[in-house]
Amino acid sequence: MKVSIAFSGPAWTWVNTAWLLLGNLLSSKWYHVLGDKEYASIIKWDNNNFIIYVSDQNLFISKKLDYFLAQDDYSVSKNEKIYDLKNIHNFKSCDCKYKNTFSFGASIKILWIDIQEWIDLIHKTFWSKPTLDQNLIDLQKWYDYISNSDFDLSSNIADPKEFKFWNQIIGEWAIASWLEWYSAYPMTPASSLIDVIVPYSVISTDKSVISNWKWEISWDLSTGSRWQA
Repeated sequence: MKVSIAFSGPAWTWVNTAWLLLGNLLSSKWYHVLGDKEYASIIKWDNNNFIIYVSDQNLFISKKLDYFLAQDDYSVSKNEKIYDLKNIHNFKSCDCKYKNTFSFGASIKILWIDIQEWIDLIHKTFWSKPTLDQNLIDLQKWYDYISNSDFDLSSNIADPKEFKFWNQIIGEWAIASWLEWYSAYPMTPASSLIDVIVPYSVISTDKSVISNWKWEISWDLSTGSRWQA
């Protein structure tokens, strides 16, 4: 079994968040999962992709995308020049608040995963009740949209694995090596390092990191830190 699913939308619509959650869920069911992120390094309006390649045999990557879940027309027109898009779902006019969660329902129904697994994951992910409630509404809408599937990933086929993105691994290595100072310029492909390092930015008994990502010129901040210390 091999299947590729892509989610594509503007840079500000949490494309990566949606598919990191999907990658984590599929890895927890043991499947081989490869994530390919294409990040337009601007603040808004350009197109971001996150493609998940799933297999029960071995890792793979392909220009053929079996399912392409698009948020707008530009997502389709840009990527059809690069990829072989098979089943295109364009939900530019969807009746939802969170388009990334709206696509969650489609992806799990395409893979024939019980919606309760997603509900449990969303409960662990979102702490605000209004946000949680709205995500559950949007999740259900697209789950109901897909009527059947050629796949069945409902069962866990072996012990769970972890799905990690490269910046996450870099951040964890840095923390393990006693990182003391971190500064970053947000809205770049390296921005996800912030999510990894921030939890360690408080004084603790074992590790602490001084971090700052609010300055636009992080190089100045980094070079000045030696004198501030």
